[in-house]
Amino acid sequence: MINRGSEWRLWNLHMHSAYSKESRTKMSVKEIFDKLIENNISMFSITDHSNVDALDEIWNIYETKANEKGLYRNQINFIPGIELKTDKGKRGVHLVCVFPQKIKIGESYVKSTKKNIYDNFCSVLGLTESKITANGEGNYGKGLLKSVVKFDDAVELTHKLGGLVIIHGGDKHGSIEEEMKDVPKKEPTPEEIYETLDITKSEIIAKKIDIVELPNYKKQQARNAKFYKNVFGKPCMVASDSHERSDYENMQERCTWVKADCSFEGLRQALIDYDNRMFLGVIPEQIDRIRKNPTKYINKLLVDWTDNYDGNKGKWFQNICIPMNPGLISIIGNKGNGKSAIAEIIGLLADSHNYEKFAFLNKGKFLKNKLASNFEATLIWENKGESVKKNLSDNPNINNVERCQCIPQQYFEEICTDTEFKRFSDEINSVIFSRLDEMDKENCRGFDELIDMYTKSTEENIGFLINDLTNINREIIDKEEKLLPSYKTKQEALLKDANTQLEAHISIKPKKIDKPELPKEKQDMYDAVLEKIEEMSKENESESQKLFSLNENIRKIQNILEEVDEIQNRFAKSMEHINEELDEFDLSANTIFDLKVNKEAVNAKKAETEQLIAEVRDRLKNPESGIEIQLSKYIKEKNDIVAEEDKHMQEYNEYLNHLKEWSDIEKTRREAVKIIEDEIKYISEGIHEDLAPLYIKRDEIASDILEEKKKIIRIYNRFKKPVDDFLNANSELLSGYSICIRSGIVIDTTFQQNVFDYINKQKRNVFKDDNYQLYKTIEELGDIESVEEYLNIPKKIIEKMSEFPDGIIPQIKESKMLDFYNYLFGLGYLTNKYELVSDGKTLDKLSPGERGALLLIFYLLLDLRDIPLVIDQPEDNLDNQSVAKVLVPFIQAAKNRRQIILVTHNPNLAVVADSDQIIHVKIDKENDQLVEVEAGGIEDDVINQSIVTILEGTMLSFKKRELKYIEG
Repeated sequence: MINRGSEWRLWNLHMHSAYSKESRTKMSVKEIFDKLIENNISMFSITDHSNVDALDEIWNIYETKANEKGLYRNQINFIPGIELKTDKGKRGVHLVCVFPQKIKIGESYVKSTKKNIYDNFCSVLGLTESKITANGEGNYGKGLLKSVVKFDDAVELTHKLGGLVIIHGGDKHGSIEEEMKDVPKKEPTPEEIYETLDITKSEIIAKKIDIVELPNYKKQQARNAKFYKNVFGKPCMVASDSHERSDYENMQERCTWVKADCSFEGLRQALIDYDNRMFLGVIPEQIDRIRKNPTKYINKLLVDWTDNYDGNKGKWFQNICIPMNPGLISIIGNKGNGKSAIAEIIGLLADSHNYEKFAFLNKGKFLKNKLASNFEATLIWENKGESVKKNLSDNPNINNVERCQCIPQQYFEEICTDTEFKRFSDEINSVIFSRLDEMDKENCRGFDELIDMYTKSTEENIGFLINDLTNINREIIDKEEKLLPSYKTKQEALLKDANTQLEAHISIKPKKIDKPELPKEKQDMYDAVLEKIEEMSKENESESQKLFSLNENIRKIQNILEEVDEIQNRFAKSMEHINEELDEFDLSANTIFDLKVNKEAVNAKKAETEQLIAEVRDRLKNPESGIEIQLSKYIKEKNDIVAEEDKHMQEYNEYLNHLKEWSDIEKTRREAVKIIEDEIKYISEGIHEDLAPLYIKRDEIASDILEEKKKIIRIYNRFKKPVDDFLNANSELLSGYSICIRSGIVIDTTFQQNVFDYINKQKRNVFKDDNYQLYKTIEELGDIESVEEYLNIPKKIIEKMSEFPDGIIPQIKESKMLDFYNYLFGLGYLTNKYELVSDGKTLDKLSPGERGALLLIFYLLLDLRDIPLVIDQPEDNLDNQSVAKVLVPFIQAAKNRRQIILVTHNPNLAVVADSDQIIHVKIDKENDQLVEVEAGGIEDDVINQSIVTILEGTMLSFKKRELKYIEG
């Protein structure tokens, strides 16, 4: 037995045939069959007044007759029924009593024929042919309408025979509302009816009645239905109460949609979960959804041998055909009997990207020794028979779009036990991504790609700011190093040494030698050469100083040009990002920005300066006419003049050379003293004035970095809004299970450790006495709450470290000062947090079972992907309370919007979640590994027994456990 199980079908459980004997009831039973089929009604009950005379004809047509489409029993089914007028109310409240096709007589079940119901029901209530005729004063037809039965007796006897009692409601003739016609208001409210009935709630509604029948599902009747459900917990059904031929035309609007097998047991199951199994309206949402999205629903799965397989490796999958219900499908079976195989075959055909986690279709099992290559499977979709066929040894094509969301058991377990939470977060993010509008997805393939796209320019801006911060911190460190006591001490030592060297140098000034007399001609030549040497020396010094200044100017100009280039690069990258954003609007950033960069003047100045350098260098270095060459020539000429004279003249010449050398050194020594004196004065008086604007600039850069990080949070908030809205809208379903997505800027958990990684623990520092507890040393950090206050973090740390007598720098490891400042003021420890919180716990605080429950909530409730969801035994990661609390209600909610295929061995999932179809899989190892499949609804006798056997053990075991439980 294999069928789709519980499907939405039209039911009509109240109509009359010619056997009602009214002048207006002319329809024969055969005509009724044909009209019902014409109106696409799948289940009906002919409920003639006070009699079941039509029942044998109904059975005969149902079992033996056919129309052009085939046997009636293959197109429609029926429930035996009867309409009764009772002694309750002013004019008699009407009941419709319906029975299974086998009624219970004592401990036995007998076919619900006319005779069996007449003998065991009608006659017991006094509805014998003779009494009916007497009630009609000799007219049997009139007697049918005038015969009255006792309300309580009819209800009790119906239930005793295994039947159900339906009471007339709404504005139907003989309804409980009709009993209010004497009140002044034209249309009494259900509450007024309840207050004025002469029978109590506990007697008639809560304990005796199973269903309330309404004439239609229009506004007033819908209000009545809601009242009966909320006040009495009773379901309502719409039925046509057809009498005349015209009543049998266009009956759909006067019927009830029921999701169940076409059987009496199907009706019982629908009553148990009537919110999900009964619908009063034009068409159930699920049917409409399938019509609009046929590519999202699997119609059928076929598995069979390949053409050249002879069965030598086992029968396995031979001619398997499983029609698939569009709602919740539970695949059950004993361990090792192939229930996961069905799910994985679907995953294979739907190109699941998780195929490497398959438990059955893997190299250690069914793929081993090429066994799988002997079998092929076909998945047929609702989309006009669209199908996919593959050999079971094939791999899914991961380049294709997944047609099913397949969650193998191993994959689910690994996600829930992943201590780094990366894969778990990826799954959650994929669900969040599914809830975004297509426009918001920006053609991105996933959440991370979307976030990267939106944060690209922000991250680039932070990178530029970090570069600026590095330059500022270098300047600050250069100046702060001069504030160290050791630096001043060193400068004072250098000054003392420079003065000592100057004094020592002064003490060795060459002893003056008077200029000896030379012959006049020689003297004139000598004096002329000395004058030239002095002149050329001054010119050499002047040109050398000019060359130094020009080289300094070139360096400054080059720095300016590099900064301009950096600004251009930043601007170009920003323009590129903005153009990407504006592209969909056919706009260009060029219409918004117009950056004009003209480096001609700067480059001209650079070229001019380079030309001047070349000229000065030529004047100094020219091998023929350069100053240095000329100076050397005059010095040689002077020496040559002296060399021709006597010893006294040579001594005088040496004296002049030594004096020149000594004077140059004296000048250098005095300049050195002045530089050191100026540096000491700068440390004491001027350095703080230079540091103040640098500190301000650094704070501004840190503030700008924080603003960029806040932009990212605003992006996160935008994308989490659809999830927040959904969670708020479904707060009732989620009651007792708190879930939220929290976004914001938080301090990284490694912040304290990272700070102390820069601290030199081998030396004295401000944190040592508190055993390196940052929040103890700087208590104010614990009071920081708002994002804006995060800017105080680096300031508080610097202030505290500055209180230390030796200052900040000695407390930091060697060569780490720049990195330390960049870390503090670059705010790298402020993380853009986007995290899921469940019952007040973050992911790292949840147990694997709690993470599993949370992930399933996202799959079932939040995930907007409407492709089939295939999950293999998720309950293995949950306790029974979580299964009942989380899975059951959320599966019921999810199955209304997507096809769900669940491999399970937990009765809470298969039964309590009200599976629309149960697929029982068994591998008959005694019959050469033959795979046997049964499929149908929970209400099907065969399937029901399989459920009890597989999931409960035996019915006796189930009943024993039930008896042992204490309610309360």
